[in-house]
Amino acid sequence: MTYAPAKPIFGATAEFGVSLSQRDYAQVVSIFGLDSRKDTQAGVSAQFLLEKINLYGFAPLVTLSAASTESNINRYDIQQTGVSLGIASVF
Repeated sequence: MTYAPAKPIFGATAEFGVSLSQRDYAQVVSIFGLDSRKDTQAGVSAQFLLEKINLYGFAPLVTLSAASTESNINRYDIQQTGVSLGIASVF
């Protein structure tokens, strides 16, 4: 699910996202026990397009993200954070 405010935030066009999902690996035989693996994943993200720093129709795009996977098998628990810098067309 995403949300994009109508007005710029600190001069940047923003978009915010959240996600939540579950996955059941019912057919997988695990060496970690008799229970089948079940994961719950959650994530958030924010993108900021800096249109005022426009160069030949392209502007910087900054993305911040965080995600977490919790599993009933501890080996598969994951925490991720990220920052990325890219370019986007603003024609």
